[in-house]
Amino acid sequence: MTLKLLKINFEDFFEQVGEIQENWPNSMTWLEWWVYTDAGKILFPALSTMDEGLYKKLPGSTNAQESMHSQYYMCGATNQSIITGI
Repeated sequence: MTLKLLKINFEDFFEQVGEIQENWPNSMTWLEWWVYTDAGKILFPALSTMDEGLYKKLPGSTNAQESMHSQYYMCGATNQSIITGI
């Protein structure tokens, strides 16, 4: 039921949340944090305020960003400021 939250539209989203809360009351804390905070916009497309076309253009992982971190570390000497490294 929780995985369905990743694929449904906004209108059906909160109905599904209600069903989960009804069937598994101990999930309330977890579910409320993911649904009713800004974190929910990151995880659930139905809650996202980003344009759907733009959302679909985003990569499915953060591998490119993580790869750049290693490049930064290789380029600079240790114990220097970020400004010197750039």
